[in-house]
Formats: sequence, structure tokens, C-alpha cells
Amino acid sequence: ALGIQRGVLAHLIHPSTVQRITDTRLYGNEYPLTDMMNDLTTAIFEADLRGDVNTFRQNLQVEYVNGLVSVFQDENNRYDSITQSTALAQLQRLETLMDRRSGNAETRAHRQHLRFVIEQALGADRSGVQAVHCAPPPHLGPAARLFWQRAPARQGRPRGEDNLSASGP
Repeated sequence: ALGIQRGVLAHLIHPSTVQRITDTRLYGNEYPLTDMMNDLTTAIFEADLRGDVNTFRQNLQVEYVNGLVSVFQDENNRYDSITQSTALAQLQRLETLMDRRSGNAETRAHRQHLRFVIEQALGADRSGVQAVHCAPPPHLGPAARLFWQRAPARQGRPRGEDNLSASGP
């Protein structure tokens, strides 16, 4: 069953499919990508928000969230900005929905897992600036390297000699 679900989801969020949906708006299609993704998210999650999520639906939900994350992060530049923006909106919507505390222990663990995946994809820092981790400069000795590796990253800029004395971001 998971293989079939995965195949359908892969087709629905495939770069060619979402591009066709976006392009057909130029020819009168009144069903935009945002509506399609909203409907898909609703179909996959809404029935389970007030109760237990069975294992088939848990697998479907994990596959869908992983698909949205892949679209949003798009390491291969296959998706346009409209599709990435739509995926981001769905991830943010789901992040809020995963706050629900209803359901059995398995359901709550499932929701925590999805929330964790979404938070990792969106970045834990909600200011819009992600922490940047860089390798220590090569001239540092072993003790300084250890300190460098354990120190938290600075927001929005790499750690380095030129940033050690900076007074602001």
C-alpha cells in the first residue's frame, strides 16, 4: 500500500505536474497550485486531527511531508518559486496542525515526528536567519579547534577571524 501511495504523491508533486498546473492558469484554468496543495493537505490530514492516526495514514502523511520538504529545499533546482512557496505554506500549515495533543501515544509520537521534520526543514531559528557553521581556520591549535567546534554558530554569518570582533550582525 505504501508503494502505491508513494507513487501517487510523487506524481502529484512531480516538477512537470506542478509546472503544468501553474502554466494552465495562463489558459483559463481556475484551479491554482495553491488550491490543489491545500486540497491535498486537507485530504491527507483533516480526518485524523481529532483522533488516532492508523499506520497506513501515518505512512502517507510522512511521505507527503517528506515530499513537501524536498520541494521546498529543492537541491536540484527542479521547482519554480511558485511551487516552493506553496510547499512552504503547506509546511507552515502542517506545523501548526501538528500541535494537536489528541490521539493515542502512537499518534502523538507520529505528530511529534512530523513536527520535528518540518522544523528541521524550516530551520529552528524563526527570525528568518539560520545559523551558519563553518570549519575553524587552519592556524588554530587543538584546544582552540575544540572550543570553535563546541561554540554555537553566529546567526547569519560564518565564524571566522574577521567576525570575532564584529559588534553587530
